[in-house]
Amino acid sequence: MVEFALDRFGQLDALFNNAGLQRDFNPVHKTPDEDISEIIDINLKGILYMMKYASAAMLKGTGGTIVNNASIFGLKAMPDTAYYIAAKHGVVGATKAAALDYAKAGIRVNAVCPGPTKTPSFDRVTGGDDHLYDAGVPMHRIAQADEVTAAVLWLLSDTSSYVTGSCLSVDGGMSAA
Repeated sequence: MVEFALDRFGQLDALFNNAGLQRDFNPVHKTPDEDISEIIDINLKGILYMMKYASAAMLKGTGGTIVNNASIFGLKAMPDTAYYIAAKHGVVGATKAAALDYAKAGIRVNAVCPGPTKTPSFDRVTGGDDHLYDAGVPMHRIAQADEVTAAVLWLLSDTSSYVTGSCLSVDGGMSAA
């Protein structure tokens, strides 16, 4: 993908690392090995590899901006999702470490940490019940995808030029509770 961007546009200025997948809710001892491997591979290793190749390309240019999609569960935990929580905490940690690695090189690295958001993945987990998690969200509703998109676009834009190493919660107040 990085090579495609370089071939098509000549440089890479921005990356939104939007990897995310969740499987069934289970305590860790009942979580299938394949679920653990798949979630770590997609949610954490996918982010790391994209940052590796994107940052290398950005170092050859004039810098850039990377935004990783973590989760509110990169900042807190909940039962029966240790494999998912571990991957998303890893994304938060990798974001902060990479921000320090590249700050002097003009590459900003941040993360967005959405709470429950209306997506096909959300519908799969909830069976399409948009109100299943309302009680756990202080604003008592889930996010719409465009609300998260607005935060990502701000982090990718020059208006956030002094922001790096941040993990922006877009969670209806869940991280404050």
